[in-house]
Amino acid sequence: MNEDFKAVIRDLSTGFRAEAPLPAFFERLLLNVPKLWRWWDMGLKGLGRTFPALCAGRRPGESPLVAVDLWPLLPGGANGGAKVFTLVLLETMAAMAPERTFVLVANPAALDELRALEAPNLKVLPARKQWLARPPKKLLGRPIDAWFCPFTRPYFQDPAIPLVSVIYDLQYHYYPQFFSDEERRGRDQTFQLAARRSARLACISDYVRSTVLEYGKLPPEKARTVHILIPRRLTPPSEAETRAVLDRLGLSPKGYFIYPANFWPHKNHAVLLTAFSLFARAHPDAPVKLVLTGADTGQAQALKEAARAMGVAERTLFTGYVSDDDLAALTAASLALVFPSLFEGYGMPVAEAMSLGVPVACSDVTSLPEVGGDAVLLFDPRKPEDVAQTLARLALEPGLAAELSARGLARAAAMGGPQDMAQAYLDLLDEALRGLGAQSHALDGIAGGRVSGPVFAAFGPASGRQWIEARFVNHGPEPVAVRASLDGKPLPVPATLAPGASLDIRRLASPYGGCLDIAFENPRDVRCDRLALAGSHPLDLLETPCRP
Repeated sequence: MNEDFKAVIRDLSTGFRAEAPLPAFFERLLLNVPKLWRWWDMGLKGLGRTFPALCAGRRPGESPLVAVDLWPLLPGGANGGAKVFTLVLLETMAAMAPERTFVLVANPAALDELRALEAPNLKVLPARKQWLARPPKKLLGRPIDAWFCPFTRPYFQDPAIPLVSVIYDLQYHYYPQFFSDEERRGRDQTFQLAARRSARLACISDYVRSTVLEYGKLPPEKARTVHILIPRRLTPPSEAETRAVLDRLGLSPKGYFIYPANFWPHKNHAVLLTAFSLFARAHPDAPVKLVLTGADTGQAQALKEAARAMGVAERTLFTGYVSDDDLAALTAASLALVFPSLFEGYGMPVAEAMSLGVPVACSDVTSLPEVGGDAVLLFDPRKPEDVAQTLARLALEPGLAAELSARGLARAAAMGGPQDMAQAYLDLLDEALRGLGAQSHALDGIAGGRVSGPVFAAFGPASGRQWIEARFVNHGPEPVAVRASLDGKPLPVPATLAPGASLDIRRLASPYGGCLDIAFENPRDVRCDRLALAGSHPLDLLETPCRP
């Protein structure tokens, strides 16, 4: 089975449909009587012309409205780096595109925090739970032109409205042991839903894009890399501000390693603690501490007990979640940032540390070598001895810290900034608004317009109603027997195709996608003049190339 048919099967299996369901009786009528659908469609259009207020059409001169799905956003640091990235991105996009209106549809618990972002073209609305079952088509009395989902899963998107989603990683697929069966199923459902519904997917690194294309079996043009370009998010603190933070925590400048990460299993704190204890035993005269910042996800107590058991409790500081100002001060004054994560979609702390001129040592896996380049020291995060040797180099090797600092500053400057990142997302939204999303499809039995065997055309769902249209002509001297079916149901076609006669098919396609199957007894002289999907999203199956 080639990749085109695999893609169609995956799309069909998601259960995604082109539009909200009608009552079952009307669905059966529309599917079986195509003319009825045309009357229905013309009636709705006529109603819209008579009563424009009932339509979702934009008023003349009105700017596009982009709805942003922030249902998963929570107060505080529970969302990790994804929240930091999202807030910076939204603020920058709104500033760069004043001609567009951005409406943040948010969890009521996060409204107070989001109000600070409001601008003339950026509004905040509380999400309504009924929207989970009946997605809105309008916000602020205006039609929604596109949805943007920075937390991947579309919760409120009407299937007829184009969508752009962000993919951070597929960690659940590569490290399933870090997740329960329920979590894995939920995350995979989220990815599959976003992958099938989105016109475009934004992947936060080349590494993530490669895994999305490999696991999702998606066309390359659907997923694009857009790095998280906010390396200067942490403002360099003043000397007085830094001193105040260090004094409060009992630290000295350049006297500690820092690891800023929430306490999730893949952050690999246990290996770092083991490596730090190896370093401390090998170099007892090196007065270096280890500072661990980040929200506790239930593992901090066990790690504190492990630090006591390894004899490094007095040299290990668990600060909990800290503010951005405190994090900037702690990072800037550290001897180095150490990042032993087993899996990252990007690695924001690495980029932030480089922008502050702080030496960085990090894992040699997933996206981290891509972010750090030649400006960081790499180690194997599964080997405590390797991590410990890297800590020793950072603490004791003359000139190494200064060299890494200079390299990091140069790399951070070359990466770009929030404006570059925001422009890339605006471009993706523009492509979605222009309907550039790809509909999966596959075709067998036709080559260069000539029928070479049983014709089988399969197609996935699209965001809008479609008809399958086909025209075959018998150019030979003999009649040809023919059978046809749509989605496994026989179509009322002539039993034979006479010489010079044509077989014309025009049927309403199922909103879930489907397949057209036509068998000619001897197709040698039969040619296909047309095979296409018509409607709100036309697709010429003869002209549009399938994926290799």
